[in-house]
Amino acid sequence: MSRTICFFTGTRAEYGLLRPLMKAVASTPGAVLNTFVTGTHLAESSGATWREIAADGLPIDERVEVLLDSGTDESICTSIGLGVMRYGEALKRLAPDMLVILGRPL
Repeated sequence: MSRTICFFTGTRAEYGLLRPLMKAVASTPGAVLNTFVTGTHLAESSGATWREIAADGLPIDERVEVLLDSGTDESICTSIGLGVMRYGEALKRLAPDMLVILGRPL
């Protein structure tokens, strides 16, 4: 039985840290890699770094647009709200067995 492991990535910096683990999952028998791409990866103004993920040969299963370009406090709050709604919808579609999100302990 295969297990679907979904990686959430929103920035080039954290993708660089996740990439080795993502490639390991992709090459593991019985594991299915999903990627959930959002944030600055999708922004042309930030270099559209989703292309790096594709160039690495990794799938992009969900692209969730949440950024608003203005950078005001209000637009940041709106982006957070959009993320909460859209991330839930995307995860429902993907239905992974596991979700990997890079973070750090407080």
